[in-house]
Amino acid sequence: MKMNGFLKFISISLIFTLLLTSINVSVLSGKVVAAEENKSDNYTEEDVEELAHVLEILFDKGIIYDENGVQKGFDRELVKKELSDTEYSDLISDLEDENLLYDSNEELISNNVPIFSIASKTPREAYLDKCITNELSNAFGLAAAKTIIDAIKNKSFKKAAKALLKAGIKGVGVPVTLGYILTSCLIKTDKKFK
Repeated sequence: MKMNGFLKFISISLIFTLLLTSINVSVLSGKVVAAEENKSDNYTEEDVEELAHVLEILFDKGIIYDENGVQKGFDRELVKKELSDTEYSDLISDLEDENLLYDSNEELISNNVPIFSIASKTPREAYLDKCITNELSNAFGLAAAKTIIDAIKNKSFKKAAKALLKAGIKGVGVPVTLGYILTSCLIKTDKKFK
């Protein structure tokens, strides 16, 4: 039962990551390359704020857990309220279509446990985390990957947003790359732990 919760968590993460994007991408040599690339700090403070806000909703405030602490989905009211007037508003209907939005009065727990803070991990979870860390390092460099992961763990979403934007992908291209990384690592993990 716990494994099903973990797979649902990965599925939820993958779905919202893939659905966040609205830019064209090309797949070259197995890597996702965003159509808009940054050569330097070519982003605005508004870009940082919006991405930080989305990260905070999706990795902290909007998560709903079951009684065992397994992520089940997202708080419908909060997601609709916070994302309706953003470039990420299409995410709301996509999450609805996938039955990943829950009313906060259902028998689920809404709390602020960061996704990367699971104290005791199964070997499968540890392998998946290591794969994601390695792929983030390959995509963004070791220093950027460590900064991104540490920032999300510490709920420093603005710092995570800046690190993602500085890594070379503009705005909504970030979720495309993260989605590719999650998909790739999930496939590798499933093969190893079947």
